[in-house]
Amino acid sequence: MIHERDVKHRALNTEFGYPEPDGSFGIGCKSSVDQEYKRRYDEIESRFRKPYDDQLPALHRWALENSMSVYECLLMDDIWDDDLKALAKLSTMEEDWQFQPIIAKARFMVARWKEEHVVGEIQRRVKIESSHFHYAAARCRNLLGLKPWDLAAQKAIFDYGKEWKSALEFAFGSLTAA
Repeated sequence: MIHERDVKHRALNTEFGYPEPDGSFGIGCKSSVDQEYKRRYDEIESRFRKPYDDQLPALHRWALENSMSVYECLLMDDIWDDDLKALAKLSTMEEDWQFQPIIAKARFMVARWKEEHVVGEIQRRVKIESSHFHYAAARCRNLLGLKPWDLAAQKAIFDYGKEWKSALEFAFGSLTAA
């Protein structure tokens, strides 16, 4: 749902000619002055935001009732359905699967970027994904209702973040070495 919204925002920014400083077209609102653009941007946002917000309480309740771990929450954050299915398949095929999901998720993400972009753009996306991990951490903290004094959970988030950034760099390095 969020991916579809992002695609529509990016298409709108492309249509109206609102590029990012690097020349690519992002998903953020670029003008409050252009009334037609702003109206269409808000229309897309409201069409996708309400169903997402309506699902959050049920997702929060489900996560608490099923004792979702920080690790599971971060792993499932921003993952494509196909990648999640591939991870599930990996878990049935290999004994040490629990040590590989982060690496596998990074490989899936970099492989998807490889299909769509040149190496320089992939490298830029790896850096962006690494630097935006704090958003995933914030979503996880909100979903699980974590407090600053939940030190074990905060350490798990920190450790996952280090492993995620390392896995992304490794996946990109493997791509450029091949």
